[in-house]
Amino acid sequence: MEYITPSWNDIFEMCVEGASRIIDMGIKFDLIVTLSRGGLVPARIMSDFLEINDVIVLDVKYYTGFGKRSDKPIIREISQVLVNSKNVLLVDDVVDSGESLKAAVEYIKGLNPKCLKVFTLHVKPNRVIDPDIYVSETSAWIIYPWELFECYKELKANGVDVRKIFEANNADTGLLDRVIQFYDKKYRG
Repeated sequence: MEYITPSWNDIFEMCVEGASRIIDMGIKFDLIVTLSRGGLVPARIMSDFLEINDVIVLDVKYYTGFGKRSDKPIIREISQVLVNSKNVLLVDDVVDSGESLKAAVEYIKGLNPKCLKVFTLHVKPNRVIDPDIYVSETSAWIIYPWELFECYKELKANGVDVRKIFEANNADTGLLDRVIQFYDKKYRG
């Protein structure tokens, strides 16, 4: 399997590019809805650039583990009052299969937004839905900095050397070292 390891700086630059493209759309968004957990960090950055103070977290569960999915996405509901007749920007980190995003889009459309647009940092090639704006396409497994512990734990359990992934990507291993130290403390006492 191929992996990529975007840095915090890479993510920031991707959000700058995405925010610029969103401004070019000419839509004044009232709120951001973000998919938990992957979209939380990009949504916070985008809310800053786009000066959108209202950020709502939509809990959509599809993955049950590293690369393991449930049969269909499960959505924890939000109030229609929050979305009704508003311009909504839906933010997530990646469109993998696209099933979670597709379920989220259908759900939000049912809450009667005035306008709904979707932004993601990455997309994968075999997706069932396209965001309105994305920054990069890849078929690699993405190890985002906000999920480094989770990825390290799962990859280690599957016999994958995460340090080699970081070295192959010329990525800074400083954060990885801290994660390994934490992992060792938590699981090895």
